[in-house]
Amino acid sequence: MSRVLVIGPGPAVIGEGGELDAACADALRALRAGGHTVAFVTSNAASAASDPALADRTYLEPLDRAALSAIVAAEAPDAILPLFGGPSACRLALDLAKPLLGPSADALRAALDAPSVTLDERSATRLELIVACDESGGRRVLFAIESLDRAGVHPGDAVSATPPITIAPAQRAAIEAAAAAALAHVRGTVATVDVVIDRGGAEARVVGLTPWMSRSCALASHVGGVSIGALAAGLALGGEIPAFEARRDFVVRWPRFAFETFPDADAALGPLRKSLGESIGVAATLAEALRGAARGEGDVLGGRGTAVTTDARDGARAVIVI
Repeated sequence: MSRVLVIGPGPAVIGEGGELDAACADALRALRAGGHTVAFVTSNAASAASDPALADRTYLEPLDRAALSAIVAAEAPDAILPLFGGPSACRLALDLAKPLLGPSADALRAALDAPSVTLDERSATRLELIVACDESGGRRVLFAIESLDRAGVHPGDAVSATPPITIAPAQRAAIEAAAAAALAHVRGTVATVDVVIDRGGAEARVVGLTPWMSRSCALASHVGGVSIGALAAGLALGGEIPAFEARRDFVVRWPRFAFETFPDADAALGPLRKSLGESIGVAATLAEALRGAARGEGDVLGGRGTAVTTDARDGARAVIVI
């Protein structure tokens, strides 16, 4: 592909925004470094990816069918890369009658039209697997992020850790088999697979599949020493999965809430995201990573022997002693 149109994310909103912007900027750099002519469209003039130096031509336009159709007519791209604009960009790209880079149109439609799954399993374990998928069907789990809250809490509201801290080696085969089955028809991307493990630890079920950039991919980029945006762009163009050394540190993601600003808001956590941001703790031990992430949000954990519960209501699943 010599001419590529990249659809970026729109304005930052809760659950989607800045993490897609950073991945998009990395992808634009990688595409141009590979000799491709790149046109980029976004509706957010404040995004890092809208820097004119990153693309051959940048459009600040509404992300709707009319605007994108006009850009396609003007640029005549050989293909469209929608993975960095989230589900909205993928839906728009499917309507533009141009070849897509990355997952096939059928794979995108299957993910976009998948039924919602509401979890209320207080004792289940939830994982997000970040998986690289190449065009030949090869797959590699890059990172596994464990939610330390019960499975019914939105992943963005949960305290999360990587590498997973409660998954036994015997469970990994079942987890990876479930993810592989879900990704059977997904090619040319870095996907996020949501897996829930039942109370007994015997069954692993896939409850969500995101074959485009997700906020957890952004976490992997920040702490894993690899640019997931550049990697996804390379895979979308038919590249192979590169070898890299996984980071050995513990990483904890701690959500930031602002219920004090909105006293009438329902503070109960569930399937709808309510956090406004997050803090990241990186350290050689889980205890140090937990303390660092908590400090970043203004919370202070006690010293050695402190018990940290991630859900104080009845049915709390995770109690960690540090």
